[in-house]
Amino acid sequence: MNQKNLSWSWMLQLLITSALLVFATSCKDDDDKYEGPQVAVESSETDNTFIVGTEGGERQLSLKTNRAWYTEKDGDWFTLTPEKGEEGNVTIKVIVKENTGDARMGGFKITASGKSFYYTILQKSSDGKDVKFSTLAEVQEMAQDAGKDGKVIDQDIFIKCIIVTSYKGRNLGPFQNFNYAMDAYNNGIVITQGKEEQPYEYGDQITANIKGCKVSNYAATIQVELPREKAAVVSGQKVEPIPATIKDVAEGKYKMVLVRIPKAQFVKYQDQKMYDGTFFMKSHELQDPEGNTCSLEVLKGAAFKDKDVPQGSGEIVAIAAIYRKDENSPMKYALKPSLFEDIKFTGDRFEVNGQNPTPDPNPNPTPDPEPAKDVKPLTSLYELGRGLEDGKFVTINESYNVEVTVTANNDTKQLPGDFIFYVQDKEGNAIAMTRAPKETWTYSIGDKLLINVNGGSIKNYKGTLQFSPKSDNIKKQGVAPVKPFVTTVEKLDDTMMNKLVKIEGVQIDPTPQAGTKLDSGEKYTTWNLISKSGAKCSISIKGGCTFGNNEVPTGSGSVTGILGKFDGAFQLKPIKADDIRLTEPRF
Repeated sequence: MNQKNLSWSWMLQLLITSALLVFATSCKDDDDKYEGPQVAVESSETDNTFIVGTEGGERQLSLKTNRAWYTEKDGDWFTLTPEKGEEGNVTIKVIVKENTGDARMGGFKITASGKSFYYTILQKSSDGKDVKFSTLAEVQEMAQDAGKDGKVIDQDIFIKCIIVTSYKGRNLGPFQNFNYAMDAYNNGIVITQGKEEQPYEYGDQITANIKGCKVSNYAATIQVELPREKAAVVSGQKVEPIPATIKDVAEGKYKMVLVRIPKAQFVKYQDQKMYDGTFFMKSHELQDPEGNTCSLEVLKGAAFKDKDVPQGSGEIVAIAAIYRKDENSPMKYALKPSLFEDIKFTGDRFEVNGQNPTPDPNPNPTPDPEPAKDVKPLTSLYELGRGLEDGKFVTINESYNVEVTVTANNDTKQLPGDFIFYVQDKEGNAIAMTRAPKETWTYSIGDKLLINVNGGSIKNYKGTLQFSPKSDNIKKQGVAPVKPFVTTVEKLDDTMMNKLVKIEGVQIDPTPQAGTKLDSGEKYTTWNLISKSGAKCSISIKGGCTFGNNEVPTGSGSVTGILGKFDGAFQLKPIKADDIRLTEPRF
């Protein structure tokens, strides 16, 4: 190659190298500038509702987002300015025209980065009258002759109610968009949507004009098909079940509403599953101390159908459901819980009509087990795992028992997988317990287990010891109340690792924005807790957990969960929605 060609080759190589450096630098700059989606809307209106007089007028709200946004509205008598835009801070004007007719209601939503914010506009009539909201009892009345095929509502009917059930338990109807709602007067109906729509959540307050919606009377249950686009939704509202008794339910005193039964137990519980068989649902019998009974129904597709029937007693929150095959058939009444967690039977069984003990419904009862022999505390397993390298395990060749109670399982999808549990012995020692992926055994929180450790294994998984027993060596011994170890952030120490711990006197720091969800959409979302003294730890929410769509509470109080560590700092993993109780004022 001559000198001229060599020079051109060198120059070309230099240009290519420079371009690659520029491209790499640009990509790095872009990466450094990336920000996660953020959106916040501020308004001075109560319950996201604009109340406007006859003469009309202008209202405002502020939007702050780092993504493009747009609006959608229902009503031609008001305008939004601007209707859409790019990232930044913007004031949206809501301009309402003068009303020359009846009181009216409209709505709009703002969407940015996949989040939607819903608002309602209520305007007085030309003679100054407010929008009149119908009770759900009035909706029930107009639907009595609708039949299961239904009819379309042809007049303005305004309703305001709260969703009081969770579709996630799959125990209410044929598809997930089937939820019960209650109004302020304790009337109830079922609200449905299209199968592909984003479902309403427990605690959603709905304000809507149901004109044009279909209402039906299906086997005595009144249903209104209400697409989300027709409703203004305010999430996270407080739900108050109606105090009731088993006798109230059996006599049909309450219909299609959420009730709280303070003391009940299952009549049959020995070797019973929440659902088995081939029929579309299974009916269980509940009783109270006076001997009154009512049915509790579990659908074939319920998420908790494989759970054991709780053998203790306690409180239950459920829908007082109704059913009638046809007009000539008698009305049937039963309880329908949304979630298995709504059955809080952690106490001992009670006497019925003064008879003690309660007659065992099992004609061939299994005798009480003899006291277990050769029982050792869980610390014996700690010793076996001491010194194991990360990822290594040791098979247990000794034969002795451990007696434990299950303190956490993966029913709410908060743990790394369905194969992991946490257990604790009576001395308060705790350990993670796992099963082989090919095995199917499962246990509920509160289950008491007697486990022979022989043939099992101990593994070090990223610093956490995991105990994997053989399934044939596990025997269920009943149920027991699960009580967390109560402490404060300041007193946390390594002896509490893997325990169920309740940390009191904390709040989220910094204060989260209103409407922010516990689950941010990441694999794990971390929220910092702080005490009055400034001591800190954190809580972790796994992406996709069943209560991740709940709003982050802004108050103070307590958080319960399994204690672990992340990056050397203490971290709590709540297991149930009500483990996060930050309901007091901030300090």
